Parts: sequence; C-alpha cells; structure tokens
Amino acid sequence: MTSPPNDTQADFLAALRGDLGPLPPGPQTRPREEIAEVHRRRIIAGMAQALATNGIARTTIADVVREAQVSRRTFYELFADKTTCLMATYDACTDLQMRFIEEAVEARAGQPWQERITAGIRAYLEIMRALPDLARVLIVELPSAGPEALARVRAGHARFAALVVRLAELHREDLPAEAEMDQLTAVAIVGGINELVLQALAAGEDPHTPMIERTAMRLVVGALIGARDTAAT
Repeated sequence: MTSPPNDTQADFLAALRGDLGPLPPGPQTRPREEIAEVHRRRIIAGMAQALATNGIARTTIADVVREAQVSRRTFYELFADKTTCLMATYDACTDLQMRFIEEAVEARAGQPWQERITAGIRAYLEIMRALPDLARVLIVELPSAGPEALARVRAGHARFAALVVRLAELHREDLPAEAEMDQLTAVAIVGGINELVLQALAAGEDPHTPMIERTAMRLVVGALIGARDTAAT
C-alpha cells in the first residue's frame, strides 16, 4: 500500500497486518520468529479494530483476540497486558501514518517547498478522514489514558515535527534568509494542526476540509515568515 486509505479503515488495518492472513491450523513449518511476527501484527491490527469499534475503556482482550483471530494464550505470549498492546498499536499506527506522509512529500520532490508541505498536511488529513473512529480514539482518548500514553503521543508529535524541520532544511535556499524552523517551533505547529483535527473529530465533523488544510498551511508559513519579522525587531 503506497497511498493513504480512501474510504474505510480496511486498507489501513490490512497494512498494519502486513496483509498477513491467519495462520492455517496444525503444525507450522515457519521459523518461530516469523510466526510470532505474524501473530504480533495481527494482534495490533485487532487492537486497532477493537479500539475503533469500542474506544479504549470498553475494549477488552477478548475483543482484540477475536478481531485478530488468535488465542488469548498467543496474546499473552507477545504482550504483557492491554496497555502494552495499546502502546504498540499507537506506535504502529504512527509508523504507518509517517510512511504515508513521507511518501506524499517525496512524490513531489523537485517542487516548491510549499507544495511538498501541503502534500504532507493533506496526506495526514486524508488519513484522519478515512479513519475517523480510530483517529478519535488515538487523538481524543489516548492522551488522557495516563502518563505513558501521553508520553507516546508527544513522541509521535516530535516525529512529525522532525519531518517539518527536515523539509525546511532541504529547502533552505528557497526560504527567506532569516527564516528558521527549529524542533520547538515545529512541535508547536504540529500541536496546532493536531488541535484542529481534535476539535473536528470531537464534534463528529470531517477533519479534512479546505479551511483546516489552509489553516494548517498558514501555521507553517507563518512560523517561517514570522521568523523574518522577529529578526528585524
């Protein structure tokens, strides 16, 4: 899968699984590590599906193993508890989102930096639109699920911010001489974009609208142009 999902969560969940179906019954001839990886990815996809259906509080391990089509014993061989699996699922979802966004940005290599950043923002918002139930859990619910969950969310924001900084560095020659994009500024931008999406999801609205896309882009451009204005004072 090389582009963001379009209409449903099915493609995203398939990507989390690596398009691996359940193992056939009976003795396995595959290496143990390969079997464990198949099961791990299916459990993560199962957790994502259960979260999208039930939310964090109502999701049980029974829900996860049913969606994953694995046994409870297999679950506990790979994850200590529901929280451990939840954190791994958030990490896997973030990895996949980053892949979609980076592919969208790289597809516009050689184009102006505004086009590349817009492509990244659009890819992120398209994912949020395609996965409203899962996105609502990971963006609205997860940050309130305890210190470990909040730390995971902040680490995810830092990864998106690093991509913004990297793009600014790649296009250094095209930017105003005084323009700067450091990690702290990029984190603030990502936080602002996340808040736009959070408000839309919490209200049951489409998180990808022209207004949200334009506002997100203004945050990036404003930070760069603002650096020039600040340097002049």
